[in-house]
Amino acid sequence: MIFVSLFLGRALAQEATISNDSSMDTQPQEIVQETMRGLILEVVDEGSRDVYGQQQKYAVYKVRITHGSKKGEEVDVLTGLYEESEPFVPGDKILILYSKDSTGQEAFYITDYTRINPLVFLVVTFILFTILVAKRWGIAVLLSLIFSLAIVMRFVLPQIAKGTNPILISILGALVILPVIFYLPHGINRKTTIALISAVISVVFVGILATIFMAVAKITGFGSEEALFLQYAKGGIVNIKGLLLAGIVLGSLGILESITLSQASVVFELKKSQEKLDATETFHTSLALGHDHITASINTLAFLYTGATLPMLVLLVENPVTTFEIVNSEFLAEEILRTLVSGIGLILSVPLVTLLCAVYYKKEN
Repeated sequence: MIFVSLFLGRALAQEATISNDSSMDTQPQEIVQETMRGLILEVVDEGSRDVYGQQQKYAVYKVRITHGSKKGEEVDVLTGLYEESEPFVPGDKILILYSKDSTGQEAFYITDYTRINPLVFLVVTFILFTILVAKRWGIAVLLSLIFSLAIVMRFVLPQIAKGTNPILISILGALVILPVIFYLPHGINRKTTIALISAVISVVFVGILATIFMAVAKITGFGSEEALFLQYAKGGIVNIKGLLLAGIVLGSLGILESITLSQASVVFELKKSQEKLDATETFHTSLALGHDHITASINTLAFLYTGATLPMLVLLVENPVTTFEIVNSEFLAEEILRTLVSGIGLILSVPLVTLLCAVYYKKEN
């Protein structure tokens, strides 16, 4: 929602600038827009005012600019308040959208809190715990995570924003990310290679299955307000349906790494302790041991998506509509598709990696 509010603030400032430009006969001045950071010093005024026949709360804050071209200046900022929002208090660190139109008139908008410091502290804590518990393997995992995020941020997202096919870009990104997240933390060996091959096959299967069911279920990808906002912000150049598919593909990478490697370890350890087992016995015994991986992973997926969409689910349940209408809504249909397609990919990956391991041992013998 912060991106939506920030974008709307910029849009309002641009509309004001355009309207001012049209009313001027002289050469317009330079238009300025800048995001700054500030600190709430005090509440100057607060109350309510009439807005289109309804009373809306407002507050005027004295703010000191701490970062930006206006650093050190103190300004008064008027902000509308809503029933569900908490008013700012002195000491709060905030983001400010500053604009100057063609007439030289300046405006300041409070867009959000600044959360960098606690987030940085949380990241540092996560890194320390990872290294302390997992030692050098933890460092390798962190490096693979940084690489994966870099590929997503520097390649996948910019290409999608330019209008490139999201499915193609996400699969290419996955093919680059998967070898790194497998080999860097777990080493280059036979077990990791077999797990990697299984994960690649499963990712491709997930992409194909998602494409088929999106077409059959007539899912457009516009089940969320973020998709509508993105389509408006980018002028319609982004393939929203493809973006949903790309999200499903990328979202399945981490869990596929976990389940394929775990199952491959089961097969290798079983064969190490029971060398007399043939390929068929190895497959069936290992698959029986892998049932726990399947059930745990499916539950993880289901509760992960449920937790991420909980506010919207509560809103749907509280509406006076039938269960059929709730399930049939595109928002919920997207989440069901995302969960079930990823779940099918996970279920497929377990017998697949087990079979490949059993075949490998058969050829080795």
